[in-house]
Amino acid sequence: MKELKPDIKNSINKHETFETYENFEKRHILIKEAPCDINPICPYCKEELFEIWLKTKGIGYIEQKQILLCPYCRAFLGYGSVQLF
Repeated sequence: MKELKPDIKNSINKHETFETYENFEKRHILIKEAPCDINPICPYCKEELFEIWLKTKGIGYIEQKQILLCPYCRAFLGYGSVQLF
């Protein structure tokens, strides 16, 4: 597995870049904002996602756990947790 490290010195146009090593060669990966007309694709059902379902559990001011779901196949896409304390 390739290790990605932030490369602060070589940032181009205020976009974040990462260094990666492949076949002992140092390469830079530029991370940019996606165009507005591009939507993600579900990795399970391969449908283009125009919306992603968000399910939230927990007390709003103390802690919330959120999961992201595909609206077509209901596959689990991601998880997040928010804590105020």
